[in-house]
Amino acid sequence: MRDAVEMIKYKLMRVRQLATVRYARWLLVRFLCPDALLTTQICEGVRIQYTPQGNVSRDLYLGQFEHDVIDFLSHYLKPGMIVFDVGANIGVYSLLSAKYVGEHGAVHAFEPTPETFARLRTNVKLNKFTWVHLNQLAVAEKTGTSTLNLYEQNAMNSLARQDWVGKSLGQTVVETISLNEYVKAKGLTRIDLLKVDVEGAELAVLKGARHLLDGSNSPVVLCEFADKTTHGFGYQAASIRDFLGTFGYGFFRWCPELRRLVSEPSRPHYKLYANLVCVKQAGPGGLVLGLSPAVCRFHPPLLKPSVRGIGFRKLSWFFHMGNSYGN
Repeated sequence: MRDAVEMIKYKLMRVRQLATVRYARWLLVRFLCPDALLTTQICEGVRIQYTPQGNVSRDLYLGQFEHDVIDFLSHYLKPGMIVFDVGANIGVYSLLSAKYVGEHGAVHAFEPTPETFARLRTNVKLNKFTWVHLNQLAVAEKTGTSTLNLYEQNAMNSLARQDWVGKSLGQTVVETISLNEYVKAKGLTRIDLLKVDVEGAELAVLKGARHLLDGSNSPVVLCEFADKTTHGFGYQAASIRDFLGTFGYGFFRWCPELRRLVSEPSRPHYKLYANLVCVKQAGPGGLVLGLSPAVCRFHPPLLKPSVRGIGFRKLSWFFHMGNSYGN
């Protein structure tokens, strides 16, 4: 019953989000200018470029991209921290993390899809974040090679078939690496945040990071849970929770309104996508140590995105009207 209620709430929310003039403009832009290059400012001084294709670019254009995760990063990350962005796509979280950890920190970004990796590299160069280390690799349980399934919705590219996504664009062979081996090769002694969003391969990524998860400097893990994507790998998303639980992790959601983590109850199914914050140490009332608003650095909220089209001057007005967050 709880899952059914949450599904109805989610569907109603998406209808409200998409039943707008802005979304109608997005559809027209996508149809008339599929190769246009758009630029959005995702926080002060940080820009990201993308073409009007797929759900990631749609949500960036509409100002609706995973606000809870973005808000969590702004409160948790501090200068000098080390972040692993596994499944970096075009770089939203790599860029935000680089902004917050600064030049004395580091971001290690992993993205196997060739075209997507090229856009990620362009966005890192655009922002001059020289402390972002780019890896055109798929992270897995073992180092080697694997087959990456490609889809028109390129954010859904996966090491397992995800036929529910839509049009397939074939397959490509990619190199894989385990995080245990990567950390050893790089001589790293700690990771402060491990973000994992790899369309169902999350469990394999974590199994390849056993030494990290079991160590004294275990990272906070920000992980996507979704039965829809894990089904292709033959397991339920709750298995991710079971695996991390063996290392003593607790599970939370970030509440932007309260600026705190709230405990996430155990559940057998994740029919809706959930981004959970997984940590080992918790303080009173569900607050994770070091995350209380009283001790967090304050970051300004996301600025209103500036979006522009390149190559279609006659339609330039189309990209500027109504593209503010919250309008």
